[in-house]
Amino acid sequence: MAPVPIRFAEFILDPANARLTRHGREVRLRPKTFDVLRCLVERRGTLVTKDALLAAVWPGIAVGDANLQLCLSEIRKALGDDPRSPRFVDTVHRRGYRFRVAGDPHSPDTLSAPSFGADATEGGRAARPIVGRARELELLTGLLREAAGGRRQTVFVSGEAGIGKTALVETFLAGSVVRESCWLARGQCVTRFGPEVAYLPMLDALATLAAQPSSRVLEVLRAAAPAWLVQMPGLTTPLEREALAPAASATGERRIRELAVALETLAEERPLVLWLDDMHDSDTSTLEIVDYLARRKPPARLLVIGTYRPSVLAVPGHPLRRIALGLRERALGAELPLSALGVNAVEDYLRACLGGPAEAIASLAHRVHARTEGNPLFVVHVTDALLTGGTAHDDHEVETWVAAIPATLADMLRAQIEILPEAEREALEVASVVGMRVAVQTIDALHTGAALDVETVLERLAHAYRFLEPDGVDDWPDGTRAVMYRFRHALHQEVAYAQIPARRRADLHRRVAYHREQTHAQDVHAVAVDLSSHFERGHDEARAVHYCLVGFEQALQRSAFSEGLKLATRGLALLPRVPGGDERDSAELRLQMAAVVSYGASRGAASPEAREACRRALELCRQAEDSPELFPALCGLFAFYLVNGQYETAHEVGARMMRLAEAAQRASSHGRPSPQALVLAANVALGMVLWHLGRLDEASDHFSQRLRLYTPNDHLTFLQFGHDPAVTSLSFAAPVAWYRGYPDTARRTAEEGITLGRTLAHAYSQGVALLFGARAFQESGDLARVAALVDEHEAVCRDQGFVEADARRDLSRGWLLVRQGHVHDGIASLTQGLRICDAGGTVLERSYHLTVLADAHGRAGSFDEGLRMLDEAMVQSRSTAEAYYVPEMYRLRGHILWRLLQQAQNERRPAARGHGAPSEEPVDAVEAALQEAMHRARAQNGRGLELRAAVTLVQWRMWCMAHLDSDESCIRSARLDQAYHDLSTAYAWFTEGFDTRDIREARALLDASPPARTA
Repeated sequence: MAPVPIRFAEFILDPANARLTRHGREVRLRPKTFDVLRCLVERRGTLVTKDALLAAVWPGIAVGDANLQLCLSEIRKALGDDPRSPRFVDTVHRRGYRFRVAGDPHSPDTLSAPSFGADATEGGRAARPIVGRARELELLTGLLREAAGGRRQTVFVSGEAGIGKTALVETFLAGSVVRESCWLARGQCVTRFGPEVAYLPMLDALATLAAQPSSRVLEVLRAAAPAWLVQMPGLTTPLEREALAPAASATGERRIRELAVALETLAEERPLVLWLDDMHDSDTSTLEIVDYLARRKPPARLLVIGTYRPSVLAVPGHPLRRIALGLRERALGAELPLSALGVNAVEDYLRACLGGPAEAIASLAHRVHARTEGNPLFVVHVTDALLTGGTAHDDHEVETWVAAIPATLADMLRAQIEILPEAEREALEVASVVGMRVAVQTIDALHTGAALDVETVLERLAHAYRFLEPDGVDDWPDGTRAVMYRFRHALHQEVAYAQIPARRRADLHRRVAYHREQTHAQDVHAVAVDLSSHFERGHDEARAVHYCLVGFEQALQRSAFSEGLKLATRGLALLPRVPGGDERDSAELRLQMAAVVSYGASRGAASPEAREACRRALELCRQAEDSPELFPALCGLFAFYLVNGQYETAHEVGARMMRLAEAAQRASSHGRPSPQALVLAANVALGMVLWHLGRLDEASDHFSQRLRLYTPNDHLTFLQFGHDPAVTSLSFAAPVAWYRGYPDTARRTAEEGITLGRTLAHAYSQGVALLFGARAFQESGDLARVAALVDEHEAVCRDQGFVEADARRDLSRGWLLVRQGHVHDGIASLTQGLRICDAGGTVLERSYHLTVLADAHGRAGSFDEGLRMLDEAMVQSRSTAEAYYVPEMYRLRGHILWRLLQQAQNERRPAARGHGAPSEEPVDAVEAALQEAMHRARAQNGRGLELRAAVTLVQWRMWCMAHLDSDESCIRSARLDQAYHDLSTAYAWFTEGFDTRDIREARALLDASPPARTA
């Protein structure tokens, strides 16, 4: 007869078909793991020894306990069982396991407490009551109730080390209401290197969510948070990771928004509790997520719990201080401070753990409380010592024993470490060097003494000495399934670490680093910051600097500039201890460029720190010999100097890029990126700077090189300044074509760039194409097309979280509003955009945007303000040598002065000389400005602006003929004839674009003129 399926909770175990299901969906298990689960379930409620399990699942085969621990870890993961608060599988120390279900009389919650003096090694410590925290548990329950009603909640549980923060939250989460009706996500912040690894606790929390027996979490992450799923390779297939690859470049703002949407989507089904432990060790990016979740307005069934040590709030500039205090001030975050236990709570704890006469326990409680000052962790260790020692109830013996307790918890832990057996002490030392979590395999690899049963040693440290606790299984990149342990408390790790002599500690750090390099060679980016920390403490500064740079690359990929800056700063601080030479100089250059990027993103390109890092990087580049390895640094320097409006220096750097690229192309046709790609990037860089210098023909020549150099397959991964080089080339070539007098080519090139940007699905590239491609349509006067592109650009920026594009959005929208007749709204938008640029130190195109703003003031009738803006634009242009729009500055100056003259004539008063022209008569000032506009445009071969200036000059001289004194009519007539001649000559040059605004206006003027004037 086939075995009958067994139901427990929401699961059904079908022995006949070797199948486990949850709510009808199969939960996949390895065959051996299923066999272990079957043994436990069929004997539920009874102890199944390790030997019995090994014999049943591996009959006749000698296997170690690690195989069994691996199966148990997989079972717990499949069932969503927490070994620290088990729902199904109890561990009976040194003996075996017991399977239970809800209501099982063998539940740890109903185990009787051991009597005073019981053997501490026989599982008597399974039940650890929490005392003195009823009010706090009630408050957490109330917050969960509020959250369940759709009112998101954030609470910070604070208290010094050992006060019981973690124990309180674990007890709360272990309650049946939370465990059975909520999503649970726990993230652990990591001491030592945690602040330098972006999103580590949040990725940890998502992993715990995904480990729960439901496919819903992965479905939501795929749909709402691909930028997070792509960072969790253990949850995706290689094919899926390839499809998710574009999401890896998401901005920090988009990542945060994606995560919020994913968590809130899950919370629609059932309340979600997100717990971040030890937030004083958190990275800034994770803290920003907490702040964002708390401040969001939409209802959400979300409870965020954070624990931290309050001493960090006294540290100026600590990110947790800013966020915790900010949320508290706005009543968006509750504070739950934990104090020491009172004597009554200590008495309750001792009575639960020790038993015995009430008077004896009360007397002991007063003594223990006085010695420990009510610190819960200290109380636990004192109680453990009592259990181990088996002290009798005699008052004198108790008083003598209590008097011998060390003065502090740290002293007590040191004393306990000193009496550990040699093997356990050595393993504990290695574990403390590794960090809060350690693998059995790591201890085994680093052990140098006689043969050692590492699993047994770690089990004793976990169950007999209570320094460690089992913590599941990790899958390493080399295929190892590492059986993990963790320190029960950070104090255990800190005290054990402090006990190690300095020389041995450094040696252990180096050995740990080399071991992790080997085991994680296939994914070294994931442990780069950890490796840099170990190598630094192991006094191998060169390797530490190397991994600071590797860690920075990962931070940059995650748009985590705060964490990237910490790594760059630490790497630079280590450099003086690295031997001099080419490798050191190369490392310094890369670190300085990392600092440039990080400072620029976090503090602005104009910040003193960014400028100093850039100055030093440029100095290193000038000293270095030509080498392809310099190219990335030169790209970064070029971008910095271009954005800062230092065009001559940018041109110097761009020329160096071209020399390097051409040398690489001559030397080889292989490599990634290919030499051809480097040449294209250098051409794009030179084209950009030459355009702004007003050297339009040269700029066009460089942009046109894409036709022979670009192939999408080769360049998709080579993103110049974050953009695809072909899209960048097309985007800037479009307005350059217009200024050179090719309107149709400009619009066609713009559309080609926009289409390519969409096709490549690279958001930055698409944004550049939309922004600068729109310029060709602005100059052509196609308001409808500009409006569509501005809307699409705003949508891309909003979707991707491109906050740095806020200024460009306001500037583009402002231009459009002015041309649509909403002049004052347009002025406000333009002013705001310029203000954002100035705050961030962006000088690129500042003279252009000031000119656009001047035009807007002129259209609004604010002539003096318009002239003031033009004066500022000209000063800016002279300061930076940004020349391509200077002709339009002079044309607008002349046009606004003309408007002032018209205004004066209409009011029948003498014309003002105009702002900035005190020594000129108004008529002469207009004439001089328009003539200068023509001259400047011709000098640049800027046919587009030349034609526009010629049109204005004809219109101006026609007005002069009609409105000024007739005494100089012959002179004015000759001047008008000359203006018509210049217009005719400029118009005759054009071979395309006859539907655009300026050319239509020119044609209309020429058609209306007497034939003699255009001859």
